[in-house]
Amino acid sequence: MSKKTIALAAIAALMQINFTMNGQTTNGAAEKSAKAIEVTRHTVAGNEYIVAVIDSDQCRVTMADSVLPDENDRSVLLCVAAAFTGEMLETFKTSNVAGDYVIDGVARKGYECPTNTGLLFAPADGVPTITTSENSKDWIARAQRERGTLFQQGLLVHNGEIAYINAPIKPERETVYRSACVMGDGTFAVIQSVGILALGDFIKGLVTLGARHAIYLDMGRWCYGWYRESPSAEIVTFSDFKFPYQTNWLVVKAKQ
Repeated sequence: MSKKTIALAAIAALMQINFTMNGQTTNGAAEKSAKAIEVTRHTVAGNEYIVAVIDSDQCRVTMADSVLPDENDRSVLLCVAAAFTGEMLETFKTSNVAGDYVIDGVARKGYECPTNTGLLFAPADGVPTITTSENSKDWIARAQRERGTLFQQGLLVHNGEIAYINAPIKPERETVYRSACVMGDGTFAVIQSVGILALGDFIKGLVTLGARHAIYLDMGRWCYGWYRESPSAEIVTFSDFKFPYQTNWLVVKAKQ
């Protein structure tokens, strides 16, 4: 067994422990309605998935760059890496983020990334849209105009069908994967595998779970992130592995 395989297995095992210890399941209509993020587990073809569904009535989707959001900030309900980071730099610059992006209406210039085949647009209020990057300039202009948020990544699922172009990550590569999804019922969710699996199998699982549209979220060494089910809840980490060169994050905040 290679050192890389052992390291991946260790990360996957740590994620399993985190979810087992912290991701308790509660029942009851009152408790469910109080949750801004509803987290469940599902098994597809022997692979386990964490599905975190975001309640758009209680939450808004945005981004952060440069500085990792504070875990102690209870307005932050979910934080995970979003677009790819180009280089491991000591100083942040927007040009180290893959693709142009927008945060709350303010545009940032990223670097050109040919494998960014999709984008996520989050309005100031409401459920995000995940679509192809063919008309990215128009979507960026809309995000600026409507004070929305947008980033670009690899499109995994479009209209309920696999849309991945097999780059930059080969479909057979095995690790833990994460994706932002718009589900068939119109809800927004972040879905992550609990253990290691091939990217191609992960994408098939997204379709089986009901993802209508899905975009990749940066993983590997960039896998650190967390969620809390409500502002009063404690955080559950997706992974305790912190890497100092993350540059940008998909953030879900509680509405004020």
